[in-house]
Amino acid sequence: MAATLAYFAKFLSAIPELGLVNTFKLFFLVRIFAKEFLLEFKRNNIKLSVYLRGRTSDSDIFRTIFINEEYKLPKKHKPKFILDAGANIGMSALFFYFLYPDAIIIALEPDKNIFKQLIKNTRGFERIYPTNAALWKNAGLIQFNSEKSTLGGSVKISDQNDETFMDVELTIESLTIEKLKEKYNIPYFDFLKIDIEGAELEVFNEDIDLSATNMIAIELHDHKKSGCGEAFFQACSSQKFNYAVSGENIIAYK
Repeated sequence: MAATLAYFAKFLSAIPELGLVNTFKLFFLVRIFAKEFLLEFKRNNIKLSVYLRGRTSDSDIFRTIFINEEYKLPKKHKPKFILDAGANIGMSALFFYFLYPDAIIIALEPDKNIFKQLIKNTRGFERIYPTNAALWKNAGLIQFNSEKSTLGGSVKISDQNDETFMDVELTIESLTIEKLKEKYNIPYFDFLKIDIEGAELEVFNEDIDLSATNMIAIELHDHKKSGCGEAFFQACSSQKFNYAVSGENIIAYK
């Protein structure tokens, strides 16, 4: 009963921004029907058209970012260059677009099907640069394995010689933070948002320069791959980060 009441309270709280029809789609129809739904609403007086796939994790992602605002970070920081690694269908990139009106956002998503939704949802937003690749410890080609699941969130990224695959095997481009800076002619990333399903272990086990990074929002996946948290905090240890928790994310900020 308590969970039902909390869900209904969130439903009511979303109506002022989304409107009754969009809110009903988001909280009920998208969860029931296996079809694509269009949500149209305004953010900062700019019209947004967001496409969510029914019976996937899309509605949960939308609510986490736009309703719960788990990426609404310390206001004193105004990043110029944002790396959104694990951008999924583009909700976090759109959220950052409005939160930081001067920022360039590199939205990195390895799953080709999810990337199509990312393109659709961010089309016309000139400061968002969708990139179909995975953040990894080195640049090149890697094997990306996505389970055949309607939830669309369980993945594995591994080197080409790893033979422990899931259901769907794809060879995709991998990029490092340094290669991304070269690719887009960016001097630094002062904000890293990272949700890469355990690949953070390999990324932060490398010698990574965080001297120009003022904020990191990361979801750690030690339940999938042991050592993710240790690698992350060790990489941050030379910097004067403060830490907080927002939803499932660890927030590191200077």
